[in-house]
Amino acid sequence: MFYIGTTMKKKVCNVSEKVKVVLQHESGVDESVVAYDYNISRATHYNLKSKYSGMGVSQVKLLNNLEDENRKLNQMYIDLTLDNRI
Repeated sequence: MFYIGTTMKKKVCNVSEKVKVVLQHESGVDESVVAYDYNISRATHYNLKSKYSGMGVSQVKLLNNLEDENRKLNQMYIDLTLDNRI
């Protein structure tokens, strides 16, 4: 996204960037510097750190796949329960 005279950085969006943010902070870089480098708020940084701390890229991808599968199963259960009540 471009503004007059300045450009905005892309926000953190893919799995590897999320893990990089957490690993960079764990290696000793200040939280505000990491948040500025990746153009995220400190609250977003805190959420990423609480969710992905101590994980690698493959573990995060597995976690996301499991969350998607769980979401689908919950939706199937809701649909079946609703059909049963009708």
